[in-house]
Amino acid sequence: MLRKIIRPTSDSYNIHIPNEYINTDVEILVLPFSYNDDAVGKNIQKEKKSLAGSLKKYANPSLIEEEKDIAWSEVIKDKSVIS
Repeated sequence: MLRKIIRPTSDSYNIHIPNEYINTDVEILVLPFSYNDDAVGKNIQKEKKSLAGSLKKYANPSLIEEEKDIAWSEVIKDKSVIS
């Protein structure tokens, strides 16, 4: 894929087509490009969400107590092996 962002100074522009695209169908798009660093940073910060509880809908309440006991015993085993 070839992507190039330019600031044209006239109404025509010559493009270098890579050799691997010769004799193949290509699509050339001309779109306005705007990139504001401050706006992008603010949008990213707004979109950050916590993943805590996102899988709660898949939880099986009847297994939660058993899982707590199993998980704790596994932690103890792992710690004793590491020590």
